Amino acid sequence: MAGTILDWTHAYPSSMHQGEAKARIPEFVDRFTEAVCSSEGGKLPFLNLPHWKTLLAKLKELQPFLSKFDHMLLLGIGGSALGAKALRRAFYTEQDRPGHNGPWLWVADNVDVNTLDAFFTKLPPEKTVIVPVSRSGNTLETVSQYLLAVQWLHDYLGSKWTDHVCAITGETGFLRDEVNTHQLQNVTIAPFMSGRYSVFSAAGLVPAEFLGIDYKAIGEGALDISSPLFNDVLTVQSLSKHPAWKLATWSWSLLNHGFNQLIMFNYIPSWEPFSDWFSHLWAQSLGREAKGGTPLTANGVSAHHSHLQLYLEGPRDKGCIMLTCPNLPQGLYFPDNTPSSHEYLKQKRLGELHQAESLCSAIALSEANVPLMELQMEGNDLRNAGRFFALMELTTLFLSWLIDIPATSKPAVRRLNQLVKAHLGQEGLADEKAAVETFLWEEKQRQEF
Repeated sequence: MAGTILDWTHAYPSSMHQGEAKARIPEFVDRFTEAVCSSEGGKLPFLNLPHWKTLLAKLKELQPFLSKFDHMLLLGIGGSALGAKALRRAFYTEQDRPGHNGPWLWVADNVDVNTLDAFFTKLPPEKTVIVPVSRSGNTLETVSQYLLAVQWLHDYLGSKWTDHVCAITGETGFLRDEVNTHQLQNVTIAPFMSGRYSVFSAAGLVPAEFLGIDYKAIGEGALDISSPLFNDVLTVQSLSKHPAWKLATWSWSLLNHGFNQLIMFNYIPSWEPFSDWFSHLWAQSLGREAKGGTPLTANGVSAHHSHLQLYLEGPRDKGCIMLTCPNLPQGLYFPDNTPSSHEYLKQKRLGELHQAESLCSAIALSEANVPLMELQMEGNDLRNAGRFFALMELTTLFLSWLIDIPATSKPAVRRLNQLVKAHLGQEGLADEKAAVETFLWEEKQRQEF
């Protein structure tokens, strides 16, 4: 893990002790070993990547199919889309720049009528592949998008619509039935690979393959972080020294001292979508039983003119992970004729301004007594991205164990889905229908203006 640095200098203000949770480490050693090293290949495949070789072979096999298209329209929501969006924005930046002529990745990750209509109006169906992503195969929003996309393809291509779909799904569910019925191209998502942990699955890597991103280094970076936990016999000492365990116990200490909001302050511009990915991971994994903390996303330096005032002088309920990289491009020099009012910029480069903003933000936060941990990446390349993803996933897992909640379930979201289906008329949801009716017909207290 050389090159990735955790700076703890300002992580523990004087009012906050260092909660190591040492007494529970033996319990977690046994728990981790059982979950990763079970005979079934493990219940945490996003950590030891037991599916990696098979997935790489499948992606290579899929490449000729994907190369026939100029556009990919990915249909997914939450974690099923965030990994692909993050990789595209970070490692295929040309799509956001003038003069790009493809390939193009489009992501439909909301129930957004106008955007989906625009896709179906503007995209050429004969050069577009539709990629629905859902591990369960039954995600309501994704299935609804898929049904409309199939109709769109069929309207233009007739029976050849089946040649323009590649489903990424699990072994059961509606999408798996569609694959079997229509003999669709598909890639199976490994069991236990829930959406928010799926960046190392086909959900993240099929779009990367389509765009020509050399994603193999992502897996290597992930294993840089996780393999020390399972390549050798895991011990109390080795777990206690692991950076993910130390991050988790720091986060646990924050929660125990009333710091129930965690800022991901991201100073790697091309990695801006990683903040949204982290926020989704943290919120959906840890928000249960009135426990967990609220993730806040801030991208430097734009957040200096929005959120930073709150962080410095607002409620004392926030900790901060500052994500930095000292080896970013430095860019252009400021001109020699820079006005005297800004003479201090002469002979300096734009990247130096960015570094100064990052450094001084850390100084200001530490002066304000905000618990601050700097996560310094050696580079903003694919291998380091893999390190970041794996470190955050492991940290989330360990923190969920410390606060005694399961990190891979989301019962409240399932309740919402059942309410939606009941409201739309699905049979057999009597309790949910009653709840909808009660809400709709209760006496309202409204103000018209």
